[in-house]
Amino acid sequence: MRYVGGAFRYVKQTYGKRLKLIEGDWDDIQNAANEEIDGDEVVRSFPKMCAFSNQVMGQPTEGWMEELLAVFSVLVERVGNPAHLVEECDLLSLAMVARSDDIKFERFKPVMLAALRSLLPQTWSTAHEEAWEWLWATISRNLTESTMKVKAFKPFNKKLFSILSEEHHETFRTTIYTKFFAKCAASQDLFKQSQTRLRYIADRVLSCAHDMMQRAWPESSVWFQGVVKVLWLIPGKFPGYGVPIDLFGPFTDTCVEVVKPIVAELPYNVTSTKEMLCPADRAHYLQENELQSHMMIEGFRWSIGLVARILMRTITEGSTAVMQAIHANDSKRLKKALRDAPRAQRVNWQLRVRVGSQSISPLYWALRSGCHGAARTIVQDILTIRADRDRYYYGADELFRLQPDVVENLLREAPSLAKDFLDGLIWRSHKTQDGLRPVIYYLEHLLQDQDESQMLSRSMKSFISFKDPRTITHPILVFSLDLIWEKLVMRHFLQDRLWTLITFIVYILAQSVLNQKVYLDDHTLHNYMGIARMMVYLVGLGQLLFWLLPLAVPAVLAVCSNGLKGYLAQWEQQVSLALTVNLFGMLLDMIALKCEAYTPEMEIVYEILSVCGVFLFSLLVLDLATVSIKMSEYKVLCSRALGQALKPQIQKTYDLSLSSRFLLPKEPPDPKARAPDPEVFLCLGAVAACIVVFSFSIAAMVQEVEHVGLEDFADIGGTAQVLIQVAWGLTDMEELKVVAEKSTLMFMALCRPPFSRRAEVQAIILYSVLVYTCFYNLLVAQPA
Repeated sequence: MRYVGGAFRYVKQTYGKRLKLIEGDWDDIQNAANEEIDGDEVVRSFPKMCAFSNQVMGQPTEGWMEELLAVFSVLVERVGNPAHLVEECDLLSLAMVARSDDIKFERFKPVMLAALRSLLPQTWSTAHEEAWEWLWATISRNLTESTMKVKAFKPFNKKLFSILSEEHHETFRTTIYTKFFAKCAASQDLFKQSQTRLRYIADRVLSCAHDMMQRAWPESSVWFQGVVKVLWLIPGKFPGYGVPIDLFGPFTDTCVEVVKPIVAELPYNVTSTKEMLCPADRAHYLQENELQSHMMIEGFRWSIGLVARILMRTITEGSTAVMQAIHANDSKRLKKALRDAPRAQRVNWQLRVRVGSQSISPLYWALRSGCHGAARTIVQDILTIRADRDRYYYGADELFRLQPDVVENLLREAPSLAKDFLDGLIWRSHKTQDGLRPVIYYLEHLLQDQDESQMLSRSMKSFISFKDPRTITHPILVFSLDLIWEKLVMRHFLQDRLWTLITFIVYILAQSVLNQKVYLDDHTLHNYMGIARMMVYLVGLGQLLFWLLPLAVPAVLAVCSNGLKGYLAQWEQQVSLALTVNLFGMLLDMIALKCEAYTPEMEIVYEILSVCGVFLFSLLVLDLATVSIKMSEYKVLCSRALGQALKPQIQKTYDLSLSSRFLLPKEPPDPKARAPDPEVFLCLGAVAACIVVFSFSIAAMVQEVEHVGLEDFADIGGTAQVLIQVAWGLTDMEELKVVAEKSTLMFMALCRPPFSRRAEVQAIILYSVLVYTCFYNLLVAQPA
């Protein structure tokens, strides 16, 4: 007893002191790293300091060292638990072997000590150096053994799974459960699924044993983290089902027993009985003709054993009271589990369950598993303000820090919880002041993202992309969007659209005003027209290219993967692209007109492109209606009505008399009648804008106007007068017949519905559809 007691005392005094020194030093380093500011010249984080030490020593930071630095914090935390440290070293060895072939652990020791001395200049001493040297000696010993095994097992593991046939897989599926049930009768109560499900589990066992060894990507650590997360999520329901971890050992042994006869059947042409060292541990000898079967079986045992150890630790460390309540989807049980949580740790209990170097979010798991009742309780509990004397606890910051995509997950898995989430970001006082209740909106994470490279927070983007009117009209979202619009967006938006409006005016002068014969006779005005067109091509086309060229590479990738529609999702982008192509076509056509290759058809094409340019510019300028909510609503209604009107399968009915009676009552108005609705003025304004746009578009068709030969279309004023008559139903039908006979293009722009039933059905009468179907009938449909 004296010797045993002395041994315990020695271990406690020696290694306990070292562990305390290491823990204290690492806490200081982590706290300093959390205070590090981007762009700061002083390096405070351990990985950056190690990279700097490598540069000073003249050696590069190799791939295996990057993998080591990525999980070094976990190794430091696990050094007091040898079993967990070995498991972490086994996982790390897989990533290190995938990144580097030549691994020399002795290179890391001076780098580590130099970095620690630089980060802890005031507290560093001989005792600290001895403690960290002992730490690295322990870690390097485990890593050396693990990397030796991985390098030895990996080629044999690859060969094993490359020659396994479907017959071998079927043997594994049918034999594993028979032997396992015979060995552990209690396991039959846990495998009550269908045969299809059991066969799938058997296939997943082989897949995990293969992927754990062979998946070697350039960024292997990312893949290994994903694999480990998936493995930890697989037993996520095990605590709820009460699966004992004692069954993992027999199940692993059964898998190896089933694989042994399969490996024995595989061909191997080596017959030599020469003894050689085992490449996995270099500690014992085996015959050369037994090398393949031994390495395949031991490699499979090591790989599947590592998976089993991960699952066992996940069940042990992840079986918290909160997780068990989530699996049961019991809100009362969840609240009871949170009673024992300290206020400072209450949020972490619901957002992070740490298992090794990875963590599971109970909230995310509740959303993914369909336990929405428990998820609602978690959201409400996290976003509840709690006080402890002079200190207040509110979990919004921790929620967005630990789970930055919480809004996206919430809207995808449980949209009904969006209201509870948004209500939790609002604090309302229970007292009133002057008949008003004080309210505080927590807007930080709706406006600013954790990733500073994001222009807009991911949370707000998710709410906008969700496209739910009830959600987007929540008070805090309305306030946030109004704040963004008024303080940030509106000024830049108006500058951009006003510049487009100026370009549109110059375009109208060049294509619809100065191209008239009255002005072409004046040489000075003719030069002005050339200058105006040059400004359109240089300024207008240059602005469009400035918008679209930065998106050229993403556009090509998006078009190749999802098609053009998937990339040009916004109508502004579609119109901008169409206008760019249109202006390029006009420029090329104008160059051809100046060359000897001139043909009359080219001039017709140029006029058609000019008309299209008027309409496309008008659509871009129409976006100025966004500054007014009322105008935006009317624009949306008109666009939807126009979309329905242009559907050829829907027969339209134009009640012109009703529209005329509504707009021009024959009886004198009642003095007691209410004032006209704003919709009347919006309708009249839309009709006036439509008349102006179509007047300029017809003025751009010089050849067509000359071919028709009517005096009413000789200038822009006469054209506008004709359009006003069409709008009020006062058009001379004989003039429209002349237009229809001599110019189909102008007829399509002018004709009203009663003149041509075939044109009405095919929805080609643009102006009439806009005025009658979209504006007048929409006005009549407005509620009183």
